[in-house]
Amino acid sequence: MKPRKNPTCPHRVEDDAICCGTCGTEPVVVSRQTSQSVLGGTLTTPLLYLSSEEAGWEDLVVQAFHEPMELEGWMRPATSDISLILFTGGAMHLEQRHPNGRWKALSLHQGDLILRPGTPYEVRWKSLSSLPTHTLHVRLSQDLLALTAQEVADSDPARLSVEEHAGFQDPLLMQIGLALWQESAGSCLLACAPSH
Repeated sequence: MKPRKNPTCPHRVEDDAICCGTCGTEPVVVSRQTSQSVLGGTLTTPLLYLSSEEAGWEDLVVQAFHEPMELEGWMRPATSDISLILFTGGAMHLEQRHPNGRWKALSLHQGDLILRPGTPYEVRWKSLSSLPTHTLHVRLSQDLLALTAQEVADSDPARLSVEEHAGFQDPLLMQIGLALWQESAGSCLLACAPSH
């Protein structure tokens, strides 16, 4: 099977692919056939398959997950990091809430993003497609965000806040996420390679 390219490709997909292969980024995608054979179709929690933690990046962590077709009640504790989550593959109906809050529902599709401050939250979802869903989680430290805001926008970091936003698309953030996904895949291969 030939490799597929950009996992958030907007072009028409082939029968067994998550994307079409006409975009200009390096191969990143796992086909539906490969994903099902690797995972056996029995995931009950997100499965981490790629992480930049061994790469030694400062204030930035990139992780990629295979997502189960259905998940009931997954809790994320509070953290000091800011998260940007990119969805690829099949659409899903997602519900989320803050502890003891009301459930808020939305549909997520190929290329959708979620931006979250480090507040705790609970999610549940159900896939709306037979295509597997993958997520890329980019976690930035508050320090990196403050430094970037100060250098790029000449903003006072003390006045900086991040608001939660879910189900939006942004081509620039998507391309940055894909570049980090690709870079973390390369870093993982280098860090995990046996030494001679």
